[in-house]
Amino acid sequence: MERIVYEDVETALFRAALFGEDQRDAASDAALINGAARWCLRVGTARHKHFVMDSSALPEWAGPLSGIRVLDFSRVLAGPAASLALADMGAEIIKVEPPGSGDDTRTFPPFSDGHSVYFLGINRGKKSIVIDLKSPDGVALARGLAAKCDILIENYRPGVMDRLGLGYDVLSAGNPGLIYCAISGFGMTGPLRDYPSFDIVTQAMSGAFSVNGERDKPPIRLGLPMGDLVGGINGPIGILAALYERTQTGKGRMIDVSLLDGLMGLLAYLPQIAWHSGENPKPQGNPHPNLVPYGVFPASDGLMVIACLTNAFWANVCRALGLEDYIEDPRYNTLEQRRHNRIDVDELIGQAHRRGLRVLLDFVPNHTSDQHRWFRHSRKRRDDPYRDWYIWADPGPGGGPPNNWLSAFALVGSAWTFDAPTGQYYLHSYTPQQ
Repeated sequence: MERIVYEDVETALFRAALFGEDQRDAASDAALINGAARWCLRVGTARHKHFVMDSSALPEWAGPLSGIRVLDFSRVLAGPAASLALADMGAEIIKVEPPGSGDDTRTFPPFSDGHSVYFLGINRGKKSIVIDLKSPDGVALARGLAAKCDILIENYRPGVMDRLGLGYDVLSAGNPGLIYCAISGFGMTGPLRDYPSFDIVTQAMSGAFSVNGERDKPPIRLGLPMGDLVGGINGPIGILAALYERTQTGKGRMIDVSLLDGLMGLLAYLPQIAWHSGENPKPQGNPHPNLVPYGVFPASDGLMVIACLTNAFWANVCRALGLEDYIEDPRYNTLEQRRHNRIDVDELIGQAHRRGLRVLLDFVPNHTSDQHRWFRHSRKRRDDPYRDWYIWADPGPGGGPPNNWLSAFALVGSAWTFDAPTGQYYLHSYTPQQ
């Protein structure tokens, strides 16, 4: 069994998902990501620690929600995203679908071997049962299942489950420990409760739509369907809190998730800025409204991303770009000054581009480049038995370390190491335990 060392959960997930040894299809990719998540949870999540993991141990633990059963009446995206999160943590999901075509997303293209890729992506790891909720027998069957489940998730319009005889009051009478999560566009109460909602509607009404897009141009819908996916975030948060509460009280709870409320919450600091300044935030494009430099910048062979959050970051950016003379320049040495002189800072970055700054493309593990179409120039150091990440570069001017490569490691101050056999320098993501 291969011995693998990972630095933290994010690294483990990223490597397991993208850089497995075998050629895999979409279904096995999903299973691998799911397994990687459980693998990481089993071992631990502390950052800057190294864990030696043996893949033979994976089946020993199904996840923190193993033994929890979820009855899932939801369909399309908001509700299924919530149950997917619970499935990834080991819960048993029983997905209820109507007769005929089932969940609407089963008909969404594209298809793989006759199955909707959209549907599979949101409903992996779940069991499925067809129940006709318009028939008395179907309702009786659903009630029987609810009596044996810990959690119920639904995303019908408010009132629909009550009319079917499957509302919280009815089901909790037979199962007091039931945690009932209702996800809807505008919540169970209020003047908008009966209105339908879709992702783009929620984005527009929440204000998220208004801050996305290029500066001085009309807003653009978020590429991610956050108007729906926020239900997959807030729903599980409420459910997990209720599960803990149940250990103290023995009782379940009704959870009312409003997608509009949730997406407004994700606006975070933007409403505070608007209330303080009296101005509504506008689309900013790739630049950050308060941090400079921040965004996408040209390099001689592509594009690069820079995110400069602090003055220490500014110093490292200047060193990486050969702009050391500007580190203490009073026009740029504070966050406020860089924000005030945004155009000049962007021009400085452009100067580095004209000097031939190259985009770093070999931030990869030590697999051969033909295995991974996304990356290139990967090579392993001879004396390292582990699958680690290295960045290789030719010597800089005068034979010293490279000084015109922008990388995550260069910006945080990691040092280049000279490799005598190859005559090149490399950056190493971390030093594994021996």
